[in-house]
Amino acid sequence: MNEATLNTRRVLDFLGENWGNLASVAGLILSGVAAYFAKSASTVARQTRQAVLSSSLAEEINLAQKMATEITNLVDLGKHELARLRSNDLHDRTLTMLKRWDTALSTDSKNNLLNAKAQLKSLRTVITRLSATAPVPSPRQFSQMQDSCEKIRDIFVEEHASAMKRNDEADNARP
Repeated sequence: MNEATLNTRRVLDFLGENWGNLASVAGLILSGVAAYFAKSASTVARQTRQAVLSSSLAEEINLAQKMATEITNLVDLGKHELARLRSNDLHDRTLTMLKRWDTALSTDSKNNLLNAKAQLKSLRTVITRLSATAPVPSPRQFSQMQDSCEKIRDIFVEEHASAMKRNDEADNARP
């Protein structure tokens, strides 16, 4: 017999005798590779979910910011009843953000939203009193309403900027 045939025969004998062991080792290697890719996929999925949630929070704050601007415009135009109704809507949205995003909000953001909530309550009180007593606000009432509107709007502008900054930082941290 020639040497090539002898080597081929030895390889075939080795494979025949150790087929189960070799298949087990190959299966173990493939399982390890699959586990590595599954872990990577899990990490990417978790990061993607976090990015979507951050975008949702930023969008929710952006909508609140637009509502705050609308309320400011309504007060400036003397449409106090509409301003009160929109203030109620923004108050509800603020409460929702505080509850829904409790774990995603920093302490500063929570305090800002609580401050916005207090300003909205004050604004609604002034508008409600105004509706009950006089059709035109006194200069003091008008000034109070404008001050509250500006503070509310500023809070939501700041919070929207913070949320967008967190999104940008998360995007830059992602591989």
